[in-house]
Amino acid sequence: MFMVDSVEIRVFTYKGQGGNPCSVVLDADALTTDEMRAFAGARGHECGFCLSSTTPDFDYKFRFFVPNHEMEMCGHATIGLLWCLARDNILDKTNPVVATNSGLIQSEILFDDHGPVVKISQPCGRVENIAPEMTADVLTALDIDRGALADLPIQNATTSRTKTLIPLVSAQALQSVRPDPERIKRTCVSLRSTGLYPYISLDLEKKKFEARQFPKDSGYIEDPATGIAAAALAYGLLANGLITTHDVKLNRGLTVYQGRFMGNLSQIKIEWCQNETASCWITGQVKQQC
Repeated sequence: MFMVDSVEIRVFTYKGQGGNPCSVVLDADALTTDEMRAFAGARGHECGFCLSSTTPDFDYKFRFFVPNHEMEMCGHATIGLLWCLARDNILDKTNPVVATNSGLIQSEILFDDHGPVVKISQPCGRVENIAPEMTADVLTALDIDRGALADLPIQNATTSRTKTLIPLVSAQALQSVRPDPERIKRTCVSLRSTGLYPYISLDLEKKKFEARQFPKDSGYIEDPATGIAAAALAYGLLANGLITTHDVKLNRGLTVYQGRFMGNLSQIKIEWCQNETASCWITGQVKQQC
């Protein structure tokens, strides 16, 4: 096995615990695509690779792999790579532009008493209700009945990728989900989605929500923290009136908890960019693994 210098981190930690594991390689210029894929396969989770810029249009090129394939974009790996670059004083600026296979990502990097705090941009989301005849397939893939659904539509929401948002009535309903990997894959293919994202409201006034993420075909059944899905959820909530345009103008962001039922509680924060496009930022805490 070839040797690669990597940093092992967890992104979207909650009170120093939880988070989504990620391996990041800060100098990947010499690696081939096959080597990146093999590295992710050996790690068994998402991996991010930083390559030098080849154009003045962006500062870095990031590539992302899970065990089964390359991804166009990975929120927590992007935050993790920028966090490591900032912590190691490699960055030339505090707002680098990153090229990904899904497009350019803006970033903002601040520093507090604990080190770098990274925000990355997501484009304004698109939301559409799924076809009613697909509801039964979604329920079967998650092994839940219609009584577990809240009185809101199941929706496809898209920022960098498309996630299927499934509103549930309670924490008990969220815990009761029993995913069937093959059915999830088939359902996601039919929906043109990259994952099923059942969610509940924990505290609507404080904009706190909880969710679980079941990816289409990543090489594992459940994800402990998914920034792209949390951003997609923000736009689903906006479409359903659980977040209002007034909340957006006042930058009343939301907090999404994930990974509880994996024993890996994580916290993702979504903030609104104050511009005419109502795009958003993803942010969260990062911790290096020992």
